[in-house]
Amino acid sequence: TLEQFGVDANVVEVATGPSLTRYEIQLGPGIRVNKITTLADNIAMSLAAHHVRVEAPIPGKAAIGVEVPNSVRALVTLREMCDSLEFHDSSSKLMICLGKDVAGSPRYADLTTMPHLLIGGATNSGKSIGLATIIMSLIMRRSPKEVRMVMIDPKRVELSLFEGLPHLMYPVVKDVKEAAGVLRAVWREMDKRYDLFSEKQVRNIDGWNAKADPEDKLPYIVVIIDELADLMIDRKS
Repeated sequence: TLEQFGVDANVVEVATGPSLTRYEIQLGPGIRVNKITTLADNIAMSLAAHHVRVEAPIPGKAAIGVEVPNSVRALVTLREMCDSLEFHDSSSKLMICLGKDVAGSPRYADLTTMPHLLIGGATNSGKSIGLATIIMSLIMRRSPKEVRMVMIDPKRVELSLFEGLPHLMYPVVKDVKEAAGVLRAVWREMDKRYDLFSEKQVRNIDGWNAKADPEDKLPYIVVIIDELADLMIDRKS
């Protein structure tokens, strides 16, 4: 297709992921990047693909990426992600599994580096599976002494599966009226911890636990809210 339109370029690498295949294209001298982006529809037609995405350029590389959906998506299992040494050997207390990138490499994230995480997407796009994966990532690596959870589920569908989990500080909150009280309790616990950190002259929970006796060590608290928008609307009404 590129040759038909007189574009001097070569495919230098092909990376296959679970749902996409990325072709890395290196342009010849004097070829503008936007020539590739304008040919996206023609490339999709030649490859009999529904659509292609052009990443121009690929971050950290002197190449352009053309991402083409695979005809059959590969299954990415949580077991496969959790068996990785990168996941097991991580020093982070709140390491979570995200999935695989375009190149098929496992991707993880440290929840402590992003104290707030919002998962958004269309219906049936995998939000609930993603949330369950995050929860399972946390409870597989850490005991209730290290990580405690607060779960709020106004629709009473998704998080009810985790009822009875030893990591829970409270039973799964299903009533919107109770949710406000639980969040206030978490807020008070946060203020109490800030006072403790100030007394010990430490910056965070890791600094406190490094100095504290075993019986005084504090667990991380992760608050998980399903359908946050619904909770906010109900509280306003």
